[in-house]
Amino acid sequence: MGYTLGRCPKWIICLSENSHWGMQFVKLKKMITEQFLCQESAIISVAELRCQETNCPLVGTIITIRHDDSSKDTWRIHKPINQITNADIHSL
Repeated sequence: MGYTLGRCPKWIICLSENSHWGMQFVKLKKMITEQFLCQESAIISVAELRCQETNCPLVGTIITIRHDDSSKDTWRIHKPINQITNADIHSL
């Protein structure tokens, strides 16, 4: 499930920064921005997905940073968004 703040297409779940998930998303984005020293123009995508693979936790989070030079970094954390800690981000 992809999340975004503010205006978005109908197929993406829009969050208010004041909602529970909105606050979790903002907190996670702040941790990522600080860890990877992201430029303001970088696009940070966060998706919480159910894993279909064998021996995989039921829910995982995919984090992608798209940089100005069109490069991207992608990581998977085998936890739901609301359980990700600074230690998880620092281990990426």
